[in-house]
Formats: sequence, C-alpha cells, structure tokens
Amino acid sequence: DTGVFAGDGALFSIGATATFPTSSINYTWQKSTDDVNYVNISNSNNSTLSLTDVQISDTGYYRCYLTSNLSYKMSDSAILYLNSSSSYLWSNEEDIYSWSN
Repeated sequence: DTGVFAGDGALFSIGATATFPTSSINYTWQKSTDDVNYVNISNSNNSTLSLTDVQISDTGYYRCYLTSNLSYKMSDSAILYLNSSSSYLWSNEEDIYSWSN
C-alpha cells in the first residue's frame, strides 16, 4: 500500500520468473474500487505500473495478472490512497513560514 499527495506519482512493481525455459510472462495491471471487481488498465503490460499526476480518481486497489504459456497467477492487491494533508516549511532570510492544508 502507498499514499501520495495529489499531483505526485506512484509506482507499482512486481518480480516474476518463468520456470519453463520457453515460457515468457505477460503482465496485465488491474484496478478496482472495491477489491472485488477489477478492470484491466490500458497499456499496462510491463512488470511496473507508473502513475503520474495522481488524482482522487486514481485511488483504489491495484494488482497484476500474470500469465505464461502454462499458467497464470494473480498478485496480492495494493491500495493507492491520497494523503489528506501536507505541510511545507521554508525560510525567507530570518522568518520561517509554514503552511498546511
């Protein structure tokens, strides 16, 4: 599971090895809002899924469906959520400012 701030990026990664010498692995990342009904994510056929400019609509459950010539496997799901607050601290000469939302 991972939390990011709105506008940040998120990266999911999975490692898998085919045990049959001529077998290759196919990756399909999927997303769900309820951890029950998953849909395939377009153009997500690599061992990593990179999300940029994450927004509230990106929150949910993510998993990877792996297939080979002989078998298939579903990864465990991971939750992507937005952090609800942020704090920034900066200084301007002698003054220190902070901001939270």
